[in-house]
Amino acid sequence: MVYLAPMKSLCSERFCDWFSKFKPLGLNCMELTGDSLSSESDLVSVAKADLVLATPEKWDVITRRWRDYPEVARAVRLIMIDEVNLNDLSVARNWNRVLRPSAPSGAPAERPVQGSHAGGHC
Repeated sequence: MVYLAPMKSLCSERFCDWFSKFKPLGLNCMELTGDSLSSESDLVSVAKADLVLATPEKWDVITRRWRDYPEVARAVRLIMIDEVNLNDLSVARNWNRVLRPSAPSGAPAERPVQGSHAGGHC
């Protein structure tokens, strides 16, 4: 699973909250923001994480390297986007640029997933 948030602070906040909740369940969380992803071993760790929390810019870096790391492409089954406002055309274009490579050729086709938002009330 991948959780995308527009700001590093939001990713960090969710990471701290979700890490403590998911660790007892045996789920591995990984944060990818401007302060992380400093080595090739970090990139390989993305495929092993159950939940990756990232900014769009860092996810863009990952998705541009699908061919180098096909195990990452195979591991992604769900992408959650927080705080998205598609009414702003520049924001919509940025999300389109980030998400377009998230469906790499050769990755297994999945049935469509209906959208929901991560913030707010249930």
